[in-house]
Amino acid sequence: MLGLTTTFGNCPTSMATANALHLCEMAGRMDVPVAQARRRRLAGGARRRLLTRRGHRAPPVRYAAAITSASRTTCTVATVRAERASPRMLTSRCAGLGNTGAASPASSPCGRGAAQFIVDTVNASPGEVTLLALASLTNIALALHLDPSIAGKLKSLLYLGGAFFVMGNVNPATEANVWRVARPRQAAPPLTLTRSPRRGRHDPEAADWVLGAFPDGVTRVVGLDVTTRSVMSGSDLDELRAAGGRFCEYAWSICQFYKSYHQRSMGMNGIFLHDPTAFIAVIRPDLFTWTEGSIRVAVEGCARGKTLLDSGSKKWVCENSWMERPKCRVALELDAPGVLAQILERLRR
Repeated sequence: MLGLTTTFGNCPTSMATANALHLCEMAGRMDVPVAQARRRRLAGGARRRLLTRRGHRAPPVRYAAAITSASRTTCTVATVRAERASPRMLTSRCAGLGNTGAASPASSPCGRGAAQFIVDTVNASPGEVTLLALASLTNIALALHLDPSIAGKLKSLLYLGGAFFVMGNVNPATEANVWRVARPRQAAPPLTLTRSPRRGRHDPEAADWVLGAFPDGVTRVVGLDVTTRSVMSGSDLDELRAAGGRFCEYAWSICQFYKSYHQRSMGMNGIFLHDPTAFIAVIRPDLFTWTEGSIRVAVEGCARGKTLLDSGSKKWVCENSWMERPKCRVALELDAPGVLAQILERLRR
């Protein structure tokens, strides 16, 4: 583990940073640096100027209308946030660790911002770093703006986000990590990340940009298509608590808030393992079935944030916005018992 970067998820960025520091201290890993995000998002004119300056063709204006009308070799830098549930419930009522009490870490984040930390880490070990992105892709978008060369130096990017052939969890079209980003407190400088008064917590622009920024095969995506089939039942949680490992009781306690949400909203006695499943995809990709193709993200209209995959099964006659985009690998199937076994084995250590 080379470091953690934080951003807004189900609690404010500053709280996510405190939680990350707290978890590092709990695990005895105070050597792991924690870098906090800038509170900005990629959008509008800033995004178009960034694309043009870097020599990439900006998507045609008709793109948004077309989308919405159609309705250590492996070193890791992880972008962390809290456990997920309904956006309103967690962002307004949860401190990010299941309401078990606010984290009060003794340590502090490193002096560099998250994007600069990513740039420095990738440049220090070219071809060896894996980014595990568990939140919005804003930090990585800004890192690419700071140093475009890292696109060719990254070993792999594993992104937890998107809903390709299933419904979203924010609305029928959109998954939370494509949708969310922190609400900035002041105007952003040009050509970095900017704010929109109506969309302060949304950043599908960053997702659309980053998912087309790296060479073929570098980016892998784990979305709701598989994570909603990765479940830890209530009895699994109780057995984990009874196991008595170093982190078992703590893991059980912070999951109770999340479990109660599932019980109220879906009548489900258990929790979805979104973030742990993405981590297992980094270390055990063989437990997943991957489909390769180009991805676009809708940035306007009622389907804003929808992830759309061209799997290459058809040769298109007319030009479209997926053509000439790098290929990503998307997980559409998984060995759910195998993934759960991997997660439980690590929590019981």
